[in-house]
Amino acid sequence: GSEMCIRDSLYSMVAHLSPGSVEVSVGQLVRSGDALGRCGLSGRAAVPHIHFQLQRTSRVGDATMPSELHEIVVSGEDEDLLHATLVPQEGQLLRGIQRDDEVVRRFAFPYREPMTFRIEEDGRSRQETVVGDIDSQGNLVLRSLTQRAQLYYDLHDDLFVVHDTIGARASVLHLVHAALPRVPFELSPRIVWTDHLPRRSFISGAARPILDLFSPFHSADGPVMRYRANWSGGRLEIEGRSESSRGREIATVASFSSARGLERIEIEVGSRTTIAVREGE
Repeated sequence: GSEMCIRDSLYSMVAHLSPGSVEVSVGQLVRSGDALGRCGLSGRAAVPHIHFQLQRTSRVGDATMPSELHEIVVSGEDEDLLHATLVPQEGQLLRGIQRDDEVVRRFAFPYREPMTFRIEEDGRSRQETVVGDIDSQGNLVLRSLTQRAQLYYDLHDDLFVVHDTIGARASVLHLVHAALPRVPFELSPRIVWTDHLPRRSFISGAARPILDLFSPFHSADGPVMRYRANWSGGRLEIEGRSESSRGREIATVASFSSARGLERIEIEVGSRTTIAVREGE
């Protein structure tokens, strides 16, 4: 096994590496994604595998400490649940996100390429244009040219994450945040995940009646949504539904095509619906 001291009285152990395959040396700084070695059969191992644990001392085989994993999938009988953070429990079957570039391509928002949406709500229609941008700190941003609003996001190796949406509540960017707060780049129909809608309501102005429906939500993070992906004929749909909405069900659908990426968002709150459709060819 090889050992890496994280800080005083906290060590990680990686065991059963293939002899001669270790690619790091004592004192070397390693980062996420760096190769340590290859899966092996060394030590007391019946089959090739890697053993990882956190422990308080540098002694091989010391007692295991709880270890928190990030963006990890727990496989179940009927579905696989993605957790943002998880302390594994005995008997759980875990895996990482199975990245598929077909999904990644649909979340590419080209720099400074305008996307115009027609938003329909309460029998009224309006247009809004947004562009992909990068701010002065290097953050990825969707910026509304019509409303004063910005959506900050990241494209990690295996998922899309929205960090925050600020500005005019009437902006279509708040709909994007509600429908796509976090999306794994995986095509499996088994994978599901949960997230919170922002506590502050995402629609205002002409849609104030819909805004008023959110008044029962007073938790710090807002209502919990459960999402899943559907893939059919090159078309990707991300569907969300509230798990606990205090009698007012919330449903979201975001549709992507292979040619243009994001094309349509539909948000239902109770009996009221807001739809944003991308215009142009």
